[in-house]
Amino acid sequence: MTTRPAQPSYGQTMVGAAPSDWANSAAVDGDRPPWSDIGLGSTYWKRVSANQQELYIKVKQSGTYGQRNDDWVLLWGTFSQRVGYASFTDGGGATGTLDLNVVIPAGAYYVNTLVTDLDDFVGSAVVTFTIGDGTDADRYNTGTPSLAADSDYLDVGVPSGTLLHTAAKTVKVTITDDSAFSDISAGAMTISGFYRGALLG
Repeated sequence: MTTRPAQPSYGQTMVGAAPSDWANSAAVDGDRPPWSDIGLGSTYWKRVSANQQELYIKVKQSGTYGQRNDDWVLLWGTFSQRVGYASFTDGGGATGTLDLNVVIPAGAYYVNTLVTDLDDFVGSAVVTFTIGDGTDADRYNTGTPSLAADSDYLDVGVPSGTLLHTAAKTVKVTITDDSAFSDISAGAMTISGFYRGALLG
């Protein structure tokens, strides 16, 4: 027979500070107030940039000898940025590139990428793209999905590169026209991504 855990009774005092929820743009600093003072289960939305947010949660309290940064865990990070063909830098050949206003932090584990609200990238014939980190061109997708048709949702495949980030990486999009990047005269899409994290060091 299983027994139910005891429920707090009316007027019972909580042990420790009550959990709280707040948002700001400061980095988590677990050994200094307010990070060290607030209760277990507290959550914090960090505004990384206009296009990127991260959600942290306080999972432990290190004790009497001081708090630690790893009392906090990066639960989720997410980004979403609308990009149009005119924002890309023409590489002088078939490709154009754009660095998103997004940095995947060291310690993050990348989960997936979505492309939505795609307006056809009009080029000479075939226009494809990859989403990477500047070194691995398709780290955050698989293959070379086509941008040549309007679509509400576009399958870009699972991330094909290393999921764990040992260093912070800027997300870079590369568009390729089958002839010349300068042939592209229209097109836009929204790129979103999701990652989770480990304990902070």
